[in-house]
Amino acid sequence: MKDLAHVIIERKAGRFRPEEFNDRYEDAVVELVRAKQAGMPAKVTEQPSRPTNVVSIMDALRKSIAVEAAKSAAAKPRAEPAPAEDIASPKPKAPSKAKGKVAAAPAPAAHKVRKAK
Repeated sequence: MKDLAHVIIERKAGRFRPEEFNDRYEDAVVELVRAKQAGMPAKVTEQPSRPTNVVSIMDALRKSIAVEAAKSAAAKPRAEPAPAEDIASPKPKAPSKAKGKVAAAPAPAAHKVRKAK
């Protein structure tokens, strides 16, 4: 790989000859200065127009989510919600068999919150 890099560098190496290069920016500035000295009005370059088909990413995302939600709602019927008492009461843990240790109170279970649609 290193040899390939050396070959490419050798092929591309050469003396810099500034007369071979044309500075377009400098040419444009010189032309503008000469036009102003001659009393000519400056050329107004036309700015590229802005695209008119700009899409709001958030609007596209909301539309996509709505389409997916409609597809999933049509594909499967909604399941019956679980009774409130099943969700609210956590199952008690079995007592510990360890002797001499005080059983800690059971940690509250994490509940899933269902959003009403």
